[in-house]
Amino acid sequence: MEAALSSRHRVRFNDFELDLDTRELYRNGIRLKVQGQPIGVLEILLQHPGDLVTREGLRKALWAADTFVDFDHSLNAAVMKLREALGDTADKPLYIETIPRRGYRFIASVTTKQQCPADTDGFNSNQSLSEISSVQQSANEITLETRSWWNRHFERWFIVGVLFACAGVTIWFLNRQLPPPLIPDFVQLTHEGQIKWPIGTDGVRVYFNQWLKEGNAYGEVSVSGGDVSWVPIDLADPYLHDVSPDGTMLLVSSDLHGKVGLWSYHLIGRTLRHLTDSTVASASWSPDGTRIAYANAYGEIILIRSDGTNPRTVVPAAGSLANLNTRPVVWSPDGHRIRFHRGKKIWEVSPEGAGLHLLVPDWRKLWSQEWGRWTPDGNLFIFVSCAPSPAASDCQLWGIDEHPRRPGRSHSDPIQLTFGPMNWDHPVFSKDGQRIFARGNIQRGELVRHDARSGRFQPFLGGISADWLTFSPDGTSVAYTSFPEGILWRANLDGSNPVRLSDPPHYPFELRWSPDGSKILFIELDSQNHAVAYTVSPAGGEPQRVMPGSTQSIMDPNWSADSKKIVFTQMAFGGPNAARNESSDIRILDLQSQQVQTLAGSNSLSSPRWSPDGRFICALGRDSLQLFDTRTRKWSKLSGGLHYGFPSFSRDSRSIYFLALGEPGGVYRIPISGGKEERVIDLTGFRHTGIATFWMGLDPSDAPILLREMGTDEIYALTLERK
Repeated sequence: MEAALSSRHRVRFNDFELDLDTRELYRNGIRLKVQGQPIGVLEILLQHPGDLVTREGLRKALWAADTFVDFDHSLNAAVMKLREALGDTADKPLYIETIPRRGYRFIASVTTKQQCPADTDGFNSNQSLSEISSVQQSANEITLETRSWWNRHFERWFIVGVLFACAGVTIWFLNRQLPPPLIPDFVQLTHEGQIKWPIGTDGVRVYFNQWLKEGNAYGEVSVSGGDVSWVPIDLADPYLHDVSPDGTMLLVSSDLHGKVGLWSYHLIGRTLRHLTDSTVASASWSPDGTRIAYANAYGEIILIRSDGTNPRTVVPAAGSLANLNTRPVVWSPDGHRIRFHRGKKIWEVSPEGAGLHLLVPDWRKLWSQEWGRWTPDGNLFIFVSCAPSPAASDCQLWGIDEHPRRPGRSHSDPIQLTFGPMNWDHPVFSKDGQRIFARGNIQRGELVRHDARSGRFQPFLGGISADWLTFSPDGTSVAYTSFPEGILWRANLDGSNPVRLSDPPHYPFELRWSPDGSKILFIELDSQNHAVAYTVSPAGGEPQRVMPGSTQSIMDPNWSADSKKIVFTQMAFGGPNAARNESSDIRILDLQSQQVQTLAGSNSLSSPRWSPDGRFICALGRDSLQLFDTRTRKWSKLSGGLHYGFPSFSRDSRSIYFLALGEPGGVYRIPISGGKEERVIDLTGFRHTGIATFWMGLDPSDAPILLREMGTDEIYALTLERK
């Protein structure tokens, strides 16, 4: 018999094999669910083991030059997914070593082999029939004594065997590695292009908060998509938090015009029931609908009955961990656990206040963890994790397997479920747990400059996605921060010859070029969200910290006309007072002596700007624009009544431009001699974007520059596959 011969080429490294014919990856003979670009990256790395494979080489091999993709995001996502499949990490690589800003190197030992099918005839053809018959005869010669012993002990050993088998199955079941959940596809539900945050579903509709320029809006959309309709709630600036388990009520908070607190809103009768006077940051119903857990403005977790009675503090405020932007407080489906977000991490506690602990304390310490939700069966917990960047330019969904396990065994490590370039947040599960409703967005802007002659905005620097522009004193160069990547660049005024001045995870913003042209001043947020100021040479080099060792946040730093001093807003690190801007004031740092003085009368002022001629300092009050004369040492009020932002002196120091937010919105100008502010640009319908959502600057001719929204922001339904 002649066996059919075939050969398959495979590359082996440690426990893994890559089949080059089928492009399938195996681990110990088990096929892994990884395909597409990650496999392409692995193939190229395995072709050059031990050698540097450049990012540009990977781009040319795997991404067509004329394809419109965000290559950096796509390559990073492919490498991240490949590392996840291999159980590899970037900081301690076993297989793929990152060469910063250059590419990657495969560092494990690699072998190549041809695999031929084994002989499957079933017996040796040289074996005679007589030999086989002899073996069968010997096997049948069993004595009566042996049969008798077997009969006596069969029942006992059978029971012991069954017990051992049951124990083995139980151990295997509790320790088995389940196939990871997958999100194979998603569909878009809304099409308005406005920022929307899903908060819950009744099984028929998805309810959401929506941010509009004139304020918050609150709507619903079918779980299958379609037109959006609005929820009429008779509260000042309400915010939706949760949908009741039976789908008949919403939890709503308000913090304007004296109506501060939490209400339940009955969808059928459209009636409100007041529950508490606390300022509520997040709230949710228990699975049985009898209790409500909420976080207040100081980070305390409090339980009340569904009628608002019997308040009880479960988690007290924790000093610097208190967070005004507390993410959803959520209950486990069995009602035995509560999880909440604090200090960029997810915490867990029982409803009785016992067992307070971090969910995954040692996992990706610099990455945030937020917006967690359980599947209805409680076997999977998903959350959002964002890269350590103020712009949150890489936010993806992760899952934790929480199937029942043996006592004392912790849950598995988080598994990444989504990959860029789309960012995801605010996930909400469908009632059957088979879909995830979430906000999806791609952050991208277009830099535009207002042309006074045409009265229109035109692309600036080719319409790149960047903000925080600052210009050299001679007007020949510009520095900017790319959005959402957060890279600091310096280039010629026409955008040519760009020079990179920073690398992630640093995200420089509030850029200011010194009047003597020697330094660029900027701030960035540290791991605790404290604003820290730095200077860097326009030629590049290591940034130097301003006021090293300071225990205060330094905001809006600006140069004096002689480049010897810096004016800034100082705020205390952490705590609710800093968040409410009650402890801010204006201070001046002498760079040579390192002495700091506080400007008298500057309490609660912010965003200082020093005039180019050095005489005046303007600053923003709560609802006014203030001007400080350095000669008279007195403050005067220039204007009031608008929502001011991003003040900028004109080049001749005679006027101040500013961005008015809300309605009526636009770019305004006011002379420092006083008088009525003049709206020079109507921004009705203009969609802003950037790390601060809004930003405005002036070019050397005093023409306003803004970053216009060009990305996507909608609600999607993601399919969840679990086995």
